[in-house]
Amino acid sequence: MLAWTLSAHGRGEELLETLPNRDVPWVQAARAFASGNLLHAADICASMGAVTEEARDRLWLAEALIKQNRRTEADVELQRALTFYRSVGATRYIREGEGLLAASA
Repeated sequence: MLAWTLSAHGRGEELLETLPNRDVPWVQAARAFASGNLLHAADICASMGAVTEEARDRLWLAEALIKQNRRTEADVELQRALTFYRSVGATRYIREGEGLLAASA
């Protein structure tokens, strides 16, 4: 969550300076996210079974891909995130994801 918050405020670099260099999946995921490698962050979360965090990373990744006009890739990530959010009834994130789908159409 700290990586998400600081990155959203343009302070991901500060987090990178303070994170330890450890082979710990949570640290690796935070480091990947803060450095802008959202796909790697999502994949690390997936490998840990951290499905909530994976879905959030994929939602952010999809938004970034849409901004880069990489719509096909964005739709893949959106569908992965939405599959999880629909399974748990996370309506806020479902609306956000469906809004991104509409933007990518």
